[in-house]
Amino acid sequence: MADPGTQIETGTRPLRSAALIVNTHSRRGADFFPATVEQLARHGIRIAAAYSVFNPERLPDVTREAIALGHQLVIVGGGDGTIRSVVDCFAYTDVVLGILPLGTANTFARTLGIPATLDGAVDVIANGRVAAVDLGRIGDVYFTTDASAGFATEVSRQTPRVLKRYLGMLAYGLVGAKQFFRHRPFRCTLTIRGQAYALQTHQVIVANGACVGVKTLVPGATLNDGELVVLAIDTLSRWKLFKMALFFWIGRQTSLPNTQYWRTSDVTIATEPPRRVDVDGEVATETPVRVAVARAALKVMTPAAFVDQPSSPAKTL
Repeated sequence: MADPGTQIETGTRPLRSAALIVNTHSRRGADFFPATVEQLARHGIRIAAAYSVFNPERLPDVTREAIALGHQLVIVGGGDGTIRSVVDCFAYTDVVLGILPLGTANTFARTLGIPATLDGAVDVIANGRVAAVDLGRIGDVYFTTDASAGFATEVSRQTPRVLKRYLGMLAYGLVGAKQFFRHRPFRCTLTIRGQAYALQTHQVIVANGACVGVKTLVPGATLNDGELVVLAIDTLSRWKLFKMALFFWIGRQTSLPNTQYWRTSDVTIATEPPRRVDVDGEVATETPVRVAVARAALKVMTPAAFVDQPSSPAKTL
């Protein structure tokens, strides 16, 4: 019988008993599963139930099962797609999510300050604190880091899992180089605080927090400021799309002309023609969509130094 433990409040240290769910289809999941159980035990966390899940489609059902058994700390190992697939199960509940970043980009873990190493991530679960952070939401679907439409979405859709497994972030670069000459711009209307902004664009990104992929989108954005960051490049030019990708890689994207930013609690995205929408690395829906912030929706294990309350009101750009 599983040991469910008791409720965890934000700011406290974790329970010493947990359920463990590892996506063994993720880039490092299969290799790290046995070591994960061992490391958690070494740090004094007893795994009352362990699930090795090779079929990613089963992850939500397995997570709901673990929660239904009464576990108040559920540790999930996988990449951003794994976390997105199960985060609905945690939203606005008292169940705490522990993260083992075993994927390709691990953007959400990086934003929280969780180390990419197994030792470091386990240490956060064992010795960190519980924080309440924002999520993004499209309809009834929650996400952790970003939703996007355009060039990056097509790259994500076209990148095979097997390529990501063996090449990591390089896989996206190879597919992106191929898609660069094929991608066509599209008409886009963003509605923010009742005002419509019409663009001709190759890319729209809505980010929860500062990071997208392995890079920082806008310094200073956080997971607890109650706002999303919206970026759009207003151009038909592939050359300017290339410059945006290059400047993004070197951290100078905010200096590019034709690139617009907003900070807002929600945005509606409409496009002509309809475009696929990538959510945390997985294509989940298509435009038109309304993307909103879900304030303090997730309880998650973070490093002890993580601050889950903003020091000052967020600035609207």
